[in-house]
Amino acid sequence: MDTLYLSKGAAHVHSFAASHSQTDLREPVHANGLEALRKRSYELLNKFRTSWNELEYQEWCAIQRILHKSL
Repeated sequence: MDTLYLSKGAAHVHSFAASHSQTDLREPVHANGLEALRKRSYELLNKFRTSWNELEYQEWCAIQRILHKSL
């Protein structure tokens, strides 16, 4: 299994997921970080049912890549 990393100093998990590629990684993702990503992913998915925002969709895609890599 691959080790996941978060950018050093990332204040918000969803900001990290939206603005960092998988190659720009620094610190390991902890369980609470993954849980925060899952929560944000769920929030975005529910929001997509009523409105569409390309930036939020890109954020959701980045979160999904991180979560799937953690399996």
